[in-house]
Amino acid sequence: MSSTLESLPHFAEKIDSNNVLTGTEISRLARFGEHRRYATGDALFVAGRVGPGIVIVLEGTVSVVQRDGLRRTHFIASQGPGEFIAEVSQLSGKPSLWDVCADCQVDAIVVESRALRSMIVEEADIGERITRALILRRAALIDSGKSGVVIIGSTSSPNVLRIQNFLTRNGQPHHHLDPARDERPCPFLAQYEIGPQEALAV
Repeated sequence: MSSTLESLPHFAEKIDSNNVLTGTEISRLARFGEHRRYATGDALFVAGRVGPGIVIVLEGTVSVVQRDGLRRTHFIASQGPGEFIAEVSQLSGKPSLWDVCADCQVDAIVVESRALRSMIVEEADIGERITRALILRRAALIDSGKSGVVIIGSTSSPNVLRIQNFLTRNGQPHHHLDPARDERPCPFLAQYEIGPQEALAV
């Protein structure tokens, strides 16, 4: 991994702050999901693929990692017993925006997206906390400027601005790379010629 938890402090706070469920709360939510076991190294979520829903960790720990279109990764946090893994995209069965991997053998309860909505309504007090956490996590993904679509092109390009505005209006994480100003390597520049008014979205 190319960076540490300190790279995304606000994101880590959104994941860890006040989001640990008690044994009683987990028992209440368990009826909406199913028990699953993951071996060391198993992927619970893969960026770009539809996630399983919300994963409530019973035993073991998992690592949450952000990955962008330029194959750079940023470690976000480790999550353990009582913590839940999800963000807003899981409410509608959309692709995940992060990778989550089991650090060891993990026992968990998985509530699929269609059952997650029912769970939030029927267990309203817990559902409110979970919904707030999901929204804050999406906001943190957007604020981090390290996730989602990478827009490559000149800062002055109208196409870059158009794509940025579209993604912002739709609450989609993204970040911009200007080849003339950014020192970060971009493997796509050798493959595609980007004119001053053009934009490449990865």
